[in-house]
Amino acid sequence: MEYSGSSYCRSWSELPGDTIQLISEKTADVADFVRLRAVCSSWRCAAQRPSKMPTQLPWLMLNNDNPRSETRRFLCPASGEEYTLFLPEAVACKISGSSHGWLVLFRLPTGAVSLLNPFTRVQIPLPSLSSFPRKLHYDAADSEEYEGESEDDEEEYERKSEEEGNFYTCRVSLSSSPTMSSDCVVMAIKENSNVFAYCRPGDDAWTFVQTTLHYNIWSITYKDGRFYVMDFQGSGEVRYAAHPFTLIGEIQRCPFGSIPSVSFGLIESCCILSSDPNNTELVMVVHTEKLGRRSGFQSFNAFLLGLPVPDPATKQTGMRLRGWRENESLSEHALFWAGGQFLTMDASRFAGIINGNCVYYPVYENARYYVKQFKPNEKTSCRTAPPPPREGVYFNQLPMWIAPTLC
Repeated sequence: MEYSGSSYCRSWSELPGDTIQLISEKTADVADFVRLRAVCSSWRCAAQRPSKMPTQLPWLMLNNDNPRSETRRFLCPASGEEYTLFLPEAVACKISGSSHGWLVLFRLPTGAVSLLNPFTRVQIPLPSLSSFPRKLHYDAADSEEYEGESEDDEEEYERKSEEEGNFYTCRVSLSSSPTMSSDCVVMAIKENSNVFAYCRPGDDAWTFVQTTLHYNIWSITYKDGRFYVMDFQGSGEVRYAAHPFTLIGEIQRCPFGSIPSVSFGLIESCCILSSDPNNTELVMVVHTEKLGRRSGFQSFNAFLLGLPVPDPATKQTGMRLRGWRENESLSEHALFWAGGQFLTMDASRFAGIINGNCVYYPVYENARYYVKQFKPNEKTSCRTAPPPPREGVYFNQLPMWIAPTLC
């Protein structure tokens, strides 16, 4: 305690723990919660996660310059501020994406997989990639049952593993936050293949799912008890998000060949647009990029497909979803793009901060990151953020969006 005349000053760290707890429980912004916990160790210990917090705008996790660093940098687009979070759990890990506010970590050389909430540092282990099917391609015509890999598959897998960091990484989609539901399902796609599998937290191994898709699977998303799985040719299938993951129906191939420069295009991701339970749509976004030394362009073309309202009383199968349409407007929705993945937000809930019918993406200019926006189907000369320094192919990681959550 320090005295100054007849008054005295006390250190902020000496504030009673119950006062810090009361303040933290009233926090309505993830950024405020992060700043509060960063004051000192006593505040960090006393801070309690709010029981309820409104939906937050996505944060951008920036390039990782050093995979052995115990910190990761995040950009809050609402304020434009950067935050450095202490995440020793992510050391020597590749982060392949995010879902429901959780990062997906792959660790070398063990192949360990886990989910990490970067704002609470809660970590949940998943089965190792060593239990993930090693098959590089599944063909339903080969066998009705998946019986493992051939010798050629094993040799190719070992060669690729040595080149790319011992294990393939995967894109992962969760049916819910694993701390909010005991029925959380984790669906994973092996990169550069049409092989995918699922598990639940606590399982010992991944379970292989037979697919009807012939081309490499590029995207997977979840909505209302169903997983929507899309390949890079724009075809897909719908499956129930429960064992044995019954095939409900097929998704007609998207006519993205109508894009004049589709030879440079890439199906980045699929996501769900839903502001009305009776009007839910699957959106496929094709990212077109052609860059030269002096000039170039990139654009995002959105295709929408209406989805039937699920009937919990029946187990519907045999659906054939048709009728993709190229859309000139996303209405009140905003898309956040980075690293080949999208998040979608209802812009009307963030009036004055983000705009509907816009794509937000990261750029790197003047030695810092910015978030820029443009309309779907419009061309822009802006270049996206560059890849980080290559310390190895495995750690080559682009910026990615994450929806902040404390649950």
